[in-house]
Amino acid sequence: PNPSSEPSAEPSGVGSGFGLGLGLELGLGYGFAGRYHGVFKTLREEQLDCVECSHVADSLPMRERLDLMLETERVKFDGDRYIADSVDANLEEDYLFPLIMGHTCPWDAHLRAFKEYLKKQKEAKAKGAGDEGESADPFAASFPGFREDEEETLSKLPRKELLPPEAEDLRFSAALSAADILFGAAYEERFSQGDPNVESAWTIAALSPSLSFLLAWHELPLGSGSEPNPNPNPKPNPNPSALLAELGNAEETENLPVEDAVEVCVRHCARRALIYPYMRRWDLMKKCLRDVHILLQLGRRAVLNALLRVRRRFELSEIHYMLNVLFMNDYCIWVQAQEDVWGVDACLKRLAKAWGRAIKTLTKENLGLGLTELEGIAEREAEANPDANPNPSPDANPNPSPDANPNP
Repeated sequence: PNPSSEPSAEPSGVGSGFGLGLGLELGLGYGFAGRYHGVFKTLREEQLDCVECSHVADSLPMRERLDLMLETERVKFDGDRYIADSVDANLEEDYLFPLIMGHTCPWDAHLRAFKEYLKKQKEAKAKGAGDEGESADPFAASFPGFREDEEETLSKLPRKELLPPEAEDLRFSAALSAADILFGAAYEERFSQGDPNVESAWTIAALSPSLSFLLAWHELPLGSGSEPNPNPNPKPNPNPSALLAELGNAEETENLPVEDAVEVCVRHCARRALIYPYMRRWDLMKKCLRDVHILLQLGRRAVLNALLRVRRRFELSEIHYMLNVLFMNDYCIWVQAQEDVWGVDACLKRLAKAWGRAIKTLTKENLGLGLTELEGIAEREAEANPDANPNPSPDANPNPSPDANPNP
């Protein structure tokens, strides 16, 4: 779409210096750091599909958005589909899964370059070269660089102040939303093998809680979310508030501490990766979480490079390009800030450590989807019926051609 034809989106607090106004104060803001409000009231019907809660986004407080997200996930979770992808799948005949898991992502190349840079520096020191030529930021020194079109995009973005210097929690929350966007981007990168398709924008938005339901992690009134669900149910809990308590030991009167928000964010990303995309596997989901961890550790340039690819995916979508106005443009401005005037480096380092810890503590039992019970039922059924087709498909051709490709 032509950017000139995009609907305008003004920050919720225009005139307040940093755009942190009434929408944010009332918990009704959305977009980068909750800066926007009233945008969805101005969009055409076909543009509203860019997020799942667009019809109520301008009137729904943050807690109610989370309840709505949990209820929507409850309805959409398909236990049979999860079992078909995770337990019954015949990986020996699945040509797609090894490609997805083994795909070399752009950040993998940066990671290899970083390790090679450190190796050369170590060898130089061993030869008595001292610190000459050594960069203070090895992540920046090993970064492969931006493409010409990416450099052009960055040059065209305006320079503006986005967050007040004292808003440390808000900065961390913005970084955490960037991480859940990167989670969707990691899945899309692997599944598309780096070659975007018509589903790419949808995949990224669907797997990101911040994009799909406009969540802002600093506004969620939750507990720590550190305890696993003590009474998992094979069927998702029909009560969103009860499921919310299972996920996070919810407290109505307290906001989620920013460090604890990471664990809750990781859980929500994991849930959505097992509910929405084409391939719903625990190991693929964990791989994408580790991709995000790598990106956060590699620092601002790697994160900015990934965000630019997300922006490009949305730019090519007739439905999702509005997410660039609400999220991606501001994120690209914020992350690339010269001399890191907004503390992005510190946020990413802090977030990377917490994200790594959250991956280690993530279990099937604390997602509130009853995954362990579903898998147990499937295994018992398989033992009772050893001759049954392990990978049935209602659409399977009873007389397939011998030259037909295996169904991924």
